[in-house]
Amino acid sequence: MFLTLYSAFAQAESESISQNVKLGFKAKMKRGEFITLANPYGYDWDKVTKEISINDKQADVVRKIFNWYVSGSGSHIIAKKLNEMNIPSPRGKNGYLHL
Repeated sequence: MFLTLYSAFAQAESESISQNVKLGFKAKMKRGEFITLANPYGYDWDKVTKEISINDKQADVVRKIFNWYVSGSGSHIIAKKLNEMNIPSPRGKNGYLHL
């Protein structure tokens, strides 16, 4: 019986936390705040001004990936091309398994 009660309380707490996080995200969106933990590849986030700006070096890579994709290359071919060009992954690691 205690296990059932504890699990019910834990479930209710989990749902409450989830709802609070969703409300927090909605409030940030209304204020126009950036909501991600990691910068989108091709952009830099300035914590002081709270603005994003284009990262020229990464933007060139994004353009290449886009052009390869629209010309018919799949994710494995694009990953192979990025590996051949020694372009690091968005997290700075060498080598792409796939996109």
